[in-house]
Amino acid sequence: MIAIILRYTFRSFSRNLFYHLLNISGLVIVFISVFCILIWINLETSYDNFHPAGDRFPDSQPAYCYLPVMEGSFKQSVNQLALWMISGLV
Repeated sequence: MIAIILRYTFRSFSRNLFYHLLNISGLVIVFISVFCILIWINLETSYDNFHPAGDRFPDSQPAYCYLPVMEGSFKQSVNQLALWMISGLV
């Protein structure tokens, strides 16, 4: 059964070479994009964890931002923002 599937795949690949290369290149681009986005999210959520005394540094906040500084993990920040939105602070 596996031999039949492999034979069919090889024949299909040889007949529709451009179509299969286009699909494979699209998948590669998508996987690389997702991988880069995950790396970026990891860096953005851990930007202040590299310094051993990072908890002693004051949190900076731009003057135009009316929300309090969100501390903790990304999930806690999203939950806090949702609570502010429900309570009408945003």
